[in-house]
Amino acid sequence: MRVMMLRCVELFKRVAAPKARKPEVSTSISGASTASVDLDEKQPNDDAPEEPLAIKFSRTDTMASELDAVPEACLVSPATIAFEHVQLNDLEILGILGIGTYGVVKLARHRPSGRAVALKVISKEYIVSMRQEKHIIRERFVHLRLRHPFVTTLYQTLQDDNCLYLVLEYLPGGELYTVVHSETKSPIKLPTGGLPMDAVRFYAACIVLALEYLHAQGTIYRDLKLENLVLDSLGYPKVLDFGFAKPDGVATRNGTMCGSVEYMAPEIVSRNGHDHRADVWSFGVLLYELCLGATPFYHDNTREQMRRIKEDPVAFPNGFEEEYTAAADLISRCLEKMPDARASDMTHIKSHPFFAGVEWHRLLAREVDVPFVPELHGAFDTSRFDFAPEDPDEFVEPYESDGDDWAKDF
Repeated sequence: MRVMMLRCVELFKRVAAPKARKPEVSTSISGASTASVDLDEKQPNDDAPEEPLAIKFSRTDTMASELDAVPEACLVSPATIAFEHVQLNDLEILGILGIGTYGVVKLARHRPSGRAVALKVISKEYIVSMRQEKHIIRERFVHLRLRHPFVTTLYQTLQDDNCLYLVLEYLPGGELYTVVHSETKSPIKLPTGGLPMDAVRFYAACIVLALEYLHAQGTIYRDLKLENLVLDSLGYPKVLDFGFAKPDGVATRNGTMCGSVEYMAPEIVSRNGHDHRADVWSFGVLLYELCLGATPFYHDNTREQMRRIKEDPVAFPNGFEEEYTAAADLISRCLEKMPDARASDMTHIKSHPFFAGVEWHRLLAREVDVPFVPELHGAFDTSRFDFAPEDPDEFVEPYESDGDDWAKDF
């Protein structure tokens, strides 16, 4: 039933073969959810989708010239801009930014304002066939109310007979994944893997502020990974893709197995119930990856990876703990197997010596120096993504309602 992906495979001829686990540019782009759980059997009404297709498009000089000719309002598309009463015919589709398990993310121009937006398109037929209605409704509910400097803004949601549409802030700086793993698009990536410690501290601090904000709203995120952190034009990271976020989840025990296995907490893997401390674990995994360019418990075999998450202590390369004592200590505190022994929350993490010297108020006000500013050529620049042109003849799977108006709020 991979309607939204397969139709794009048919429409575009420049489809590359699946890459290795860590390609230079991730194929999960700008809210096209790719979080996956490898289970023995499908879990109806569960948060865990199946493995995404690995698809890569090439950007040609023709595409570049067409985009460069588009009128631009400004370099930045601020999250404070209010898009009220947007109609689908207000949006000029310019091409495809990425394809994920749940949908396609397109670059669009909002004609009345001239601004760039990202448009996440999801097939109603696919949602119903995968029994994900409640999850897309919950994603909308959670994301629409969020306003934070390090959280991607969802401006509005729309629908037509066959699809749902999420109108999102476009972040042209690309994924943090690319900054950490790309040999060609990351000038700050270390030859040994990972980023310089000052850059690690900057990105980690921004993520801490975003998670602190979400938890203060009562929301647990449950899908923290480099692919879900995208840079704006100034180089600040923002969290996106709230498909697995759960409101009122901080003070309760939740049993759903969801997220990406590499970043899952032991209690999620074991289905023992989890709360906001699962996000603390994922933060520890991500901090390790920022420092070293790899996740701490990865294995090609998913079952072995889950065993490592539940049983193996975190290990560091020779000399890392001695040279970066504070970073290693914070990672270890976040990766305690038992939630009660783990760093308790983001406020606790902010007070750790690793973040000594961080001026949190200035960071929140976006007044600090960033380690990497993307080289962009306007608000519609797509050079940090794998971009493909829109096909005017693309096929959309028709949706036939059974009378259950589950999408009425869109």
